[in-house]
Amino acid sequence: DGSPAQGGRVSVGGGAGLTTHNAPIINLVRKLQGILSSIERMPVYSHTLPGGGNALDVIKRPLKVQLRRAPGEEELLDLTGKSLKMEPIATVDMLEGLLASKVEPQWHDRERQDHHFVRELRQREAEGRPLVLEHTGTDFDEAGLIYYVGSNGRTKPWVNPGMLGLVAVSTSDGKGMPYGKPWDPLSRDAEPKNCHSKDRHNSWFAVDLGLWVVPSKYTLRHARGYGKSAVREWQLQGSKDGMTWTVLKAHSGDDAMVDPGATHTWDVSPPEDPEGWRHLRVLQTGQNAAGKHYLSLSGFEVYGSVVKVTTDIPGRETMRLDAVARSQARREMHKMVVGARVVRGLDWKWEEQDG
Repeated sequence: DGSPAQGGRVSVGGGAGLTTHNAPIINLVRKLQGILSSIERMPVYSHTLPGGGNALDVIKRPLKVQLRRAPGEEELLDLTGKSLKMEPIATVDMLEGLLASKVEPQWHDRERQDHHFVRELRQREAEGRPLVLEHTGTDFDEAGLIYYVGSNGRTKPWVNPGMLGLVAVSTSDGKGMPYGKPWDPLSRDAEPKNCHSKDRHNSWFAVDLGLWVVPSKYTLRHARGYGKSAVREWQLQGSKDGMTWTVLKAHSGDDAMVDPGATHTWDVSPPEDPEGWRHLRVLQTGQNAAGKHYLSLSGFEVYGSVVKVTTDIPGRETMRLDAVARSQARREMHKMVVGARVVRGLDWKWEEQDG
């Protein structure tokens, strides 16, 4: 409590011992202690706020709490009438789960052909029985394709398949999104992600599913952060190779989503193609609700018939094509010389200058 023991000594700054008769220094220490106690404030964040601390009070620096009995007291009594609420930063169960995931191989660490959902789909393909995934009427249920892949065929707790490479997610911004990660559009967290592309025309995100699907429905969830930026003009597209895209459903003036975290499911009537599509893309073709061009999404799910599955790692072909494009660009750079004249091509875009 800052009071020296009767007849004892107080050590200040590691200096020589000072008796309790040195009243000025004792009073100075007590005043300093009172000032520090009055200005100390611990940051507390509500778990209901976006981006909160998972219902835990967040302390930015180590805090040590020590209880001591005053000299001559036999019991440890609290006579202040004040309370200090404390919660553990991590429980034993949380630590055990974290360590177990680090030392024990998880199902998604195995080879792709050993995954349960891959084996199941290959067996169905051999038997001519496509897997049909139907919407239950509740958005982001456990019946969709993204959930099916992320839960290893509904046999394990769900994980974001884009984050672990079970599917490959790409965006119009590459990996350098201004807000969020490329795989955040596949999130199923209770709190919507703050995920947005750059404010550019024709913003998009695409998923290499690693399997072929004929979609019948799909679901989107609006992101948080920019509250009034929900999509209004966009297309759901499909591709077999990630290069040539087919419009599966077009939206114009669609205001089904308004508030952050809002969801909606749409029917899809794709062109007749029994083989289906391996790549799906959401392409924004006009302005969003805020009159801007950034794409704001924090959830995506698709339903339909899964025709077949591939054993090659999703995204590998896309990475190969990107590497080829970069190599060609480097070769073209070597051909440039001082004084060369650059002529603007018909398909060149200068960001907002082109409208």
